[in-house]
Amino acid sequence: MAGKPSKPMTPFDKSVTPSYLYKWKLFLAFLPPSIQRFLAVYIKFTEFRYTMDYFRGLPFHAFSFQSISELAPYMDENERDMMNQMTSVMQMAEMMAMAQAGSTTGDPGASGPASPVDLMKAMMSGEDMEMFQNYMKLFDEELSASGSPAKKGDSSHE
Repeated sequence: MAGKPSKPMTPFDKSVTPSYLYKWKLFLAFLPPSIQRFLAVYIKFTEFRYTMDYFRGLPFHAFSFQSISELAPYMDENERDMMNQMTSVMQMAEMMAMAQAGSTTGDPGASGPASPVDLMKAMMSGEDMEMFQNYMKLFDEELSASGSPAKKGDSSHE
């Protein structure tokens, strides 16, 4: 066990391990081997009993990517990176689904799939959104001031 970085107790372990068992686990390494074996089995058996009691009548809770950050302290760096990437992909898929649902709700203003601008807005925080809207306003003003009959998005404005 030496050399391994310690990890915090998981929420599950906190739920099924009473404080006295946790203390016994801490002192287990300092006891004679004959007592260690007996006490380790007793601790695990008691944890098993507490686990069975804990889940008796407990309602089911579905996994949510919203609380994924709570898992980070229990993972190594590679696992955290992979989980962050998965979370980003799931959030992007969720935003795409919301954008698609918004375009099919029968909204008079929504026609077809959401525009890239709408998708970008959905990903921005308040301060970024304000800056983005200011720039969009400036670009719109510049386009209208140029007096050109070309519309936004035409090849002459690329």
